[in-house]
Amino acid sequence: MSDIQAPNGFEANETLDGAADVMEVFQPGSGGVRRNKKALLNTLGTFFTKYLLRRTIVTTDITMVSPKNYLVSGNFDLTLPSSPVEGDTINILADGYPKIIQDDAEHVINYKDRHFTTKGTSGLVQLFSKNDIELVYKGTGLSRIETPVKVSALTAPEGTGNSCAFSYDGTYLAVTHDVSPFITVYKRTGDAFAKVSALTALEGNGNDCAFSYDGTYLAVAHATSPFITVYKRTGDAFAKVSALIAPENTGNDCAFSYDGTYLAVAHATSPFITVYKRTGDAFAKVSALTALEGSGQSCAFSYDGTYLAVAHVTPPYITVYKRTGDAFAKVSALTAPENTGNGCAFSYDGTYLAVAHSVSPFITVYKRTGDAFAKVSALTALEGNGNGCAFSYDGTYLAVAHPTSPYITVYKRTGDAFAKVSALIAPEFTGHDCAFSYDGTYLAVAHTTSPYITVYKTKESASKVWIASKFETMNPADPSDGDAGDLIYRFV
Repeated sequence: MSDIQAPNGFEANETLDGAADVMEVFQPGSGGVRRNKKALLNTLGTFFTKYLLRRTIVTTDITMVSPKNYLVSGNFDLTLPSSPVEGDTINILADGYPKIIQDDAEHVINYKDRHFTTKGTSGLVQLFSKNDIELVYKGTGLSRIETPVKVSALTAPEGTGNSCAFSYDGTYLAVTHDVSPFITVYKRTGDAFAKVSALTALEGNGNDCAFSYDGTYLAVAHATSPFITVYKRTGDAFAKVSALIAPENTGNDCAFSYDGTYLAVAHATSPFITVYKRTGDAFAKVSALTALEGSGQSCAFSYDGTYLAVAHVTPPYITVYKRTGDAFAKVSALTAPENTGNGCAFSYDGTYLAVAHSVSPFITVYKRTGDAFAKVSALTALEGNGNGCAFSYDGTYLAVAHPTSPYITVYKRTGDAFAKVSALIAPEFTGHDCAFSYDGTYLAVAHTTSPYITVYKTKESASKVWIASKFETMNPADPSDGDAGDLIYRFV
């Protein structure tokens, strides 16, 4: 066998690592049958050492210990260790359909801050055959609250809350309203939100607001010239930068690109959308965009800054521009939602675009493939017009503010499907806008009727948190990216 050749892509005496390489050796047409004998033996040796010999074989229900590696042969219950040390790891390779069981009121398993088990003894992770999961003990961490709960009432701003926005780090919450100073900022300490010193008042009603990603700038769209104002933050103080050249009329909404280079403003007169480019503290208009069909009501950048979506009052009610350098060109028209687009939001990964609108179902979601946006299956209708919408940072949840009780609705995404979670305790009246904090811990809703702003908590603390640092499969038929929709069902 001295003349046997290694398959394409492998060196003659290479030692390979893992099941994928073992499978490659025996794939039809791979050249594996001509593989150097030593390389094959080394490969198999590595595989058995890494995946089998260093593991404790489980053939019954057990309470695990840490650190430890397990090979589970069957459908057994694996209870989390009772006394782990922070940093301890457990690795489980499933040959069957075992479950990881929680037996403490503080137990939680968290994967990518996207998938959470239920806190406590009812939570578990269902593994499938050939799953390979690694758990790291964190200790104190966070657990998802499936139906968000209100935090203590905030001191009310001066008037009706029109919109709201969190700074990226979740420290600040800005609220626009209809009474001077028209903008109020709260600073968060734990679950408490306290007003910072009053900002220099805007010229008119604050309609919408947005923080730059680094929290340095706060932009506010408003009803009186110059229609857009930017504040620069120093510590807890916010000072106006030099006035921007005004857009054509009332600023209805605004949005920063993730890198803080661009600021978009949706407004009431043609071209209905204006984009500024930031250089230091100065904001200059880029070349005018091709006009929308009607008044721009809301705007949102995709996370990578490639796309700018604008909801507006005339068909097709939603328009998307693609950015190349400083130029913005419309992509092919989207299939229109049912009526006036009032709000829009991209998911963090840019895959989904939500549009809140008039006429049932009041919320429509599009899935992006390249530059094309196609509607996903219709969501269960809201109780009234969709006013504003927001995705959680991980893309799992979509919140929509609306004028009919319960005034705020949250959908949970599974793949391309969106299902309502249990109704939240309603804010005091019409929900105008909503925003998630970037870590997904808080959901704010700006609304009519005092206190005009309500904050819900979507996560709670837990003292015995395990982080799934790896969730893979050795079965090519199974999804292996760790973000597949089926994981939502496996984290119970």
